[in-house]
Order: sequence, then C-alpha cells, then structure tokens
Amino acid sequence: MAPTALYLTGLIGALTLLMAGFAALAQTDIKRVLAYSTMSQIGYMFLALGVGAYDAAIFHLMIHAFFKALLFLSAGAVIVSCHHEQDMRRLGGLWRTLPLAYLGFIVGGAALVALPLVTAGFYSKDEILWQALAADRQGLLLAGLVGAFLTSLYTLRLIIGTFHGEMKSDGARTAKAGRGLAHGLPLIILALLSTMLGAWITPPLSAVLPAGPGAGVEAGHTVLELIASATALIGLGVGAWLFLFKRDWLARVTQQGVGAGLRTWWHLAGALTLFLTGCWYGPIAAWCV
Repeated sequence: MAPTALYLTGLIGALTLLMAGFAALAQTDIKRVLAYSTMSQIGYMFLALGVGAYDAAIFHLMIHAFFKALLFLSAGAVIVSCHHEQDMRRLGGLWRTLPLAYLGFIVGGAALVALPLVTAGFYSKDEILWQALAADRQGLLLAGLVGAFLTSLYTLRLIIGTFHGEMKSDGARTAKAGRGLAHGLPLIILALLSTMLGAWITPPLSAVLPAGPGAGVEAGHTVLELIASATALIGLGVGAWLFLFKRDWLARVTQQGVGAGLRTWWHLAGALTLFLTGCWYGPIAAWCV
C-alpha cells in the first residue's frame, strides 16, 4: 500500500548485498568473510521485501540459517584446531587434516553460492530473483544476479585459501581435528539441511503472509533459473581461474595501481555497510510501519 517505501526497501537491500559482497572479497579473516556474506544475504531478504515477496524473504531467512550456521561452526572448528589462527593467509592445506570442517565448507559454500538443484540455497535465492522479475523490477533483479556472481567469487576464495595450497603457519601445520559426537553431529545435521532436503521444509508463516507478485505465474521462470545458475557457475569458473591458476598475478595486481585502489574501496565499502546497516534498516522499518 506504500509503493515508494516498498521500492526504497528493495533498493536498500540491493545496495547492501552488493556492498557487503565486494567487502567480503577484500577480507582475509575467515569469520569476517562469513560476516559480510551474512550481511549480503540479509540484503537479498530485504530485496525480496521490497518487491512484495514476503514469503520468499522468510524462506531465504530459514535456509540461510541452515547453511550459514554450518559455515560458522565449520570456521570455528578450523580456528580451534589451528590454535586460534583465522587469517586465511596463514592457513591452507587443511582439507586432509580437517575433513569434516572441509565438508562443512563445501556443502555450506555450495548452498551459499546456490549451486543448482542440489542445494537449499538455490531454491530460496531463485525464488527471490523470480519474484523481482515478476514484479518488473529489472534493476533489483540485476543487482541480485551481480550479487550471486560476487558470492561465487568470495566463497571459492575462502575455501581455496583455507583448505588448499601449502600450510603457511605452525598453527596450520599442527592442526588437530575435533572429535566426538558433540563436535560432528551438529555439522552433519546442518550439512543435510543445507542440501535440497532443507528446501522441502515448509517455510514459517507460509500460510500467513500474502502471495508475492509471481504467484500463479510461470512464464520465464525456467529461463531465469538457467540464467541464475549460469551466473553462479561462471562465478565459480572465474574464481577457480583467479585463485588457483592466477594467484601470483592477482597478488601483484592487488598491491598496486587500480587493484590496490579497488581493494581499499572494498574495505571502505565494508565499513560503510556496517555503519549504514545500523542506521537505515531500523528507520526504514519504522517508516514503513
């Protein structure tokens, strides 16, 4: 009933998901990467609210809880095992030493990237993008697709930097995997919920919230699914090329000239996102009410 407020909510969500996505690319602390990723995914939820897709926003909130809890617990397992080392520049080569944490990052990262069909994140994020298209908000849809590309980049960078390559510190070289049911069972349960199994759960409030603009409409949905899937997969391909085969070149580029400038701006984007997230969501929510 307040289209201006609605559009402003979606616009703020789009800005949040992009700014936090760029910020995640500039972080080296594994928990900071996940923290900015969380802010980016909250941006997706507010983008959904901005196009009137309330049910899709709650659905993504639920699915995001599954895979982000998995990623944070897996990150905690890495940090404790590596004697409280959490800078990926001082980690590496941990996939054999910490197989369960590695599995958590693979499954949780796949859901975060929205790997097609097999992950819960694909279904919740696809619903948001579809509702943006159905609401004829092409700008918000484009922001969502760019955010999906950024998500693939920083997620693959996090996994490669933490678990592959050479071990770069004594903390990584002397890492010891956690043991026991209390350590492994939560990761296994969350990993299962992060797959397509999690998407089968009926979202909370599904019978209460009004239908989104895409309800009952299917024209173009399959095409959008293909575009979104291709965006995520292309992002993974570009990330593999940069972080596996062009790592030395990328390190040089980010230390000088335009690359160094971008890196600085992305750090500033992170600080600005932290500040603005605290300043704009509360007042906007109050204004909408």
